[in-house]
Amino acid sequence: MTDADDVRAQQRENWARAAPFWAKRRDELQRFAEPVSEWILDRAALQPGSRVLELAAGAGETGFLAARRIGPTGTLMSTDVAEEMLEGGRARAEEIGLGNVEFKRMELEWIDAPTASFDAVLCRWGLMFALDVEAALREIRRVLKPGGRLAAATWSVREKNPWATVLQDVLFEQGHVEPPDPSAPGPFRLSDPEQLVELAESAGLFEPAVEPIALEMRYPSFDAYYEVQSDISLGLREALDRVDERSRTALRDGIRERLEPYAAEGGELRIPALALGFSAAA
Repeated sequence: MTDADDVRAQQRENWARAAPFWAKRRDELQRFAEPVSEWILDRAALQPGSRVLELAAGAGETGFLAARRIGPTGTLMSTDVAEEMLEGGRARAEEIGLGNVEFKRMELEWIDAPTASFDAVLCRWGLMFALDVEAALREIRRVLKPGGRLAAATWSVREKNPWATVLQDVLFEQGHVEPPDPSAPGPFRLSDPEQLVELAESAGLFEPAVEPIALEMRYPSFDAYYEVQSDISLGLREALDRVDERSRTALRDGIRERLEPYAAEGGELRIPALALGFSAAA
């Protein structure tokens, strides 16, 4: 097995382990991400009857919003690298009565679909995890019909995203994780708008555009925030499972201290975030 195969296998395992917690915290995650989902749907220019591919769908909520826009004559193919994520998506689609959704396990760099078979490709916060981003974009270009649209989102630079970096920094400083490699697949790997445009053009996509999207993670209290993050943050969850009570307390106190600048009157947390909306045409 090559190093790349090892990385992909580890990614699949990580997302598989995250899947039940993403399903559990679906509502909190989607409230935070709603502006990005809406941006993606608007840039995708969906029409009734469109055939839409969602890559790295996770809990599937962006795609499910698209499924409503394209109506019963359209089709959404919801895909993810982890079958466990798709299982949660299937259950959710059945729960909300969506009958125009197909599910398929799929890698970003090898899209198992015919050439020119989709009107739009959606990918909310997935492209950053591809080992070969340009290969993933070439595959997206291949499966889009002429004039079809890619609508995606990545994250801006670390400094603009304390919602994520506070946890990462405290875990690193207290010795629970290794320092992040900025060149490796990860949340902030595609934080440069010029890089996104260059990658899209190299892959044969037209009219690439990048737009900042401001977000805010809001919780009524630090305790509410910490409860959710203890589920959805793999690094935090694993650290809490490994260490003794004293270290758990140190982690919690360290995170609380770093978040004090984002505490509003009454204890509500309002943590800023900045995403990059990324669109292009085939």
